[in-house]
Amino acid sequence: MFHLGAMKEFDAAPESFDLSLCIGASHAFGTYRDALRGLRRLLRPGGLALVGDGYWRRTPAAEYLALLGATPDEMTDHAGNVAAAIEEGFTPLYSCTASEDDWDHCRAAEGRASRLGTHLRTILTPVSDVIRV
Repeated sequence: MFHLGAMKEFDAAPESFDLSLCIGASHAFGTYRDALRGLRRLLRPGGLALVGDGYWRRTPAAEYLALLGATPDEMTDHAGNVAAAIEEGFTPLYSCTASEDDWDHCRAAEGRASRLGTHLRTILTPVSDVIRV
C-alpha cells in the first residue's frame, strides 16, 4: 500500500505493516521524531523501518538558516538521528551517510520524480489518493 499525502490523514490500523519506509519525508509526519513514532506505531512486532532523513553535517551559519527559513534545532547531526531512533524504541541494524555525489544524484532524481509525480497525480487523484499494489 502506498499513501500519497500527509500522514495525519493515513488511517491504517496500528501494527499493520512488516516494513515501513520514510525517505526524506519526515515532514509528512511533522518532525523526524514524529516520523519515527508514526512508523513505529504502524509496524508489527519485529517489523523493519527504512528511514532516510536530513542532518546537519556541521553547525549551520545564520545566513544559511535564513536562506532556508530554518532553525538550528530542526535537525541534528547523523549520530543524533541514530540516537533519536534508539530513544524511540528502534534497534538500528545499519546506518550510513550520503556523499556529496550521492546527494547530487538524489536531488536530480527527486526533480525527475517530482515531474513524474505531478503527471501521475493528475491522472490518479480523481481515482484515489491511496494506491494499493
